[in-house]
Amino acid sequence: MHKKLFILIIAISQAMAMAKGPIMTFKTKVVDLGKVDPGKKVQAVFKFTNTGDEKLIIKSVKPG
Repeated sequence: MHKKLFILIIAISQAMAMAKGPIMTFKTKVVDLGKVDPGKKVQAVFKFTNTGDEKLIIKSVKPG
């Protein structure tokens, strides 16, 4: 009985630890820009929501 309770407590603790902090959830992670000619500038919009339990702060963004 004690072993099962211990395992349950560890599982709950790990689940709670993983849920803390900001979580950036994207509506879509890929945008198809079609054929793009070399040197042409293109633009895309990525919509996201902070589904975490703390404030989300974006410090930088890089293409990649």
